[in-house]
Amino acid sequence: MKIEILKTREDYENAIRRLEDVFDAPDDTPEADEAALLILLIEDYEDRYLPVMSRSSFSLWKWFVFF
Repeated sequence: MKIEILKTREDYENAIRRLEDVFDAPDDTPEADEAALLILLIEDYEDRYLPVMSRSSFSLWKWFVFF
């Protein structure tokens, strides 16, 4: 997958779908690196464009686990 800044809601939703596919990839694989980058891009998009209640379930899960 070509990694780019998420600019639209469609980009965001595609990134979440792709993250679901690569999230459990073994460490030190291209898929694990892709997952790490997608997480950063998704968080950036959510911080810029989405109020807390409309964020992805992944981001909400992380918030509850780590805070």
